[in-house]
Amino acid sequence: MVHIDADGNISYDSEISLRNRISAKKASQVIDGLELSSPPVILRDVIKYLHEVRGYNFFVRKIDLKDSYSGQIVISGNNVGILYNSNHSRVRQRFTVAHELGHLILSNGQKMEALEEIIDLKTKSRAEVEANNFAAELLMPTKLLRNTLKKGSLNSIEALAKQFGVSTDAMWYQITKSNLLKLIR
Repeated sequence: MVHIDADGNISYDSEISLRNRISAKKASQVIDGLELSSPPVILRDVIKYLHEVRGYNFFVRKIDLKDSYSGQIVISGNNVGILYNSNHSRVRQRFTVAHELGHLILSNGQKMEALEEIIDLKTKSRAEVEANNFAAELLMPTKLLRNTLKKGSLNSIEALAKQFGVSTDAMWYQITKSNLLKLIR
């Protein structure tokens, strides 16, 4: 299937699938570096790891934004500023920070312009889809999610979302994308 985004860029399912695998792999590499064995992923630990391994200097702050804006990232050399909406729920704030980290990792630290954005799991923008995919894999690593489901101690999307510190929408997205629905009892 062919996809045309709002900017007129053409992509194919196989390209989208490949880009999603790449963004998920990059998130998995971060999780592997943390040696995480149980949820939730602590973003402070992710930021500390990226500082130690990649040399990024982070400035992460909550700010009062209009409800329609989730956050923004500004990269200048090794300095990375991430701002997120203080008016949003804790789980949305976590997804926003993970999403912005996705922009950082997927851009390989290249300078980006300041951009206030709305994070939407249904977005069509390639960069936003990739950052969402990175955030989902970072906060709900497929391997960790699979192990949690196989243990059988959590048997609802709501309980899983709470355990991983994400919204139920984000959990549905990750379980569906990772083909793990069959493990929910």
